[in-house]
Amino acid sequence: MCLIIVTLTGVFLSMLVEKRISFSNSRVGYADGIAAETKILESLRAELASAESQLEESSARQSGHESGLKNHQSTVSGLRAEIGSLTRREADLDNSLSETRTNFTAYRENYRKNQWRDAAGEKIEHLFLKTGRQFDRVIITRVTPFGLSVSHADGNARIDFKDLGQEWQDRFQWDEHRAIQQP
Repeated sequence: MCLIIVTLTGVFLSMLVEKRISFSNSRVGYADGIAAETKILESLRAELASAESQLEESSARQSGHESGLKNHQSTVSGLRAEIGSLTRREADLDNSLSETRTNFTAYRENYRKNQWRDAAGEKIEHLFLKTGRQFDRVIITRVTPFGLSVSHADGNARIDFKDLGQEWQDRFQWDEHRAIQQP
């Protein structure tokens, strides 16, 4: 019986030692695991802090971009309004220009007719042509799109406007293209 007790006591003590060793190993393993997990946790916290700072910077940049975008949008909207205003003004100016051209053409035509009519009967002592020919004691009888009809000391003549000097062409506003188009 003693032997059984000693054997049981030995088994009990060996189990107790084994449990203690296993508990000690587990404790060391847990401590190592906790240390490793703590390092991972610290690394993750550092990454989280870095990500948060990047997010803040990105948000700040985005806010800056948003305000810049709003400024650009308001500028674009102002420019669109100005373009619309300028387009309307251009149309008004085109209409005004067209009306002015029409009025000027009518004025010029009226001026030309008055100059042609008033020139009839005008006396000129000497009329020199570009060709070198000279007419004396000239009286303008009629002005036409092609030139002058005159009476002079030696008879009557029709003088083409191309043969007259520039001052005569300007005075009567002769136009070669217009003369060609006349019937």
